[in-house]
Amino acid sequence: MRITFYPLGAYNLGHELPFTINLDGLSLVEYNQALLTGLFEAHYPDGVGSVLSSRCRKCKMVSIGNIETECSSCGNDDFEIKHTDKEWIVYVSEDIPEKYVGKYSLDEEFFEYVQFLKDTSLEPKIVDAGLTCGLDLCDIEKAYQGTYDSDAMFAERYAVMNGKISDSETWPFHYIDWKDAAAELMHNYTESNQHYFYRPRF
Repeated sequence: MRITFYPLGAYNLGHELPFTINLDGLSLVEYNQALLTGLFEAHYPDGVGSVLSSRCRKCKMVSIGNIETECSSCGNDDFEIKHTDKEWIVYVSEDIPEKYVGKYSLDEEFFEYVQFLKDTSLEPKIVDAGLTCGLDLCDIEKAYQGTYDSDAMFAERYAVMNGKISDSETWPFHYIDWKDAAAELMHNYTESNQHYFYRPRF
């Protein structure tokens, strides 16, 4: 998963200075520092950059809009100083659910999503389908019903698994219009990319 930004001030002046953050394995704190580092390391043209910023030469901790005299992380007093922008804008993201990507930044809830992927037995594509269906992360595992080729197939298997009918009986099993049955059933279920979830509609 990756996300690319432009320094906002430079972008507004017609300068595209993209920097990309690989989010795999990053914590929220590490992401925030990577964002500041990308903003600091952008190659600003002369006269571009609205604030003076600093970076510790020892541990590389960045402070945007501040000239530090002592690093809060390592205690070092040797810094790089340069003009930078102080804000940024999202250019493009890769493999990140849309709900977590705003115009200017990544929602902090994205990191809860990453942790959920580590903890759940569900495949990422199923979790993403649940989010697309409007479910909260905490509800996806309980709501997941399985993967089916169509609403009709889901309705058929639902009827069998819940003891409504037996598929070993030729009649009436093979005479039911499963498309019509599915239309009624789907009032309380939802689907994305053939992944089905329970979601009552009130």
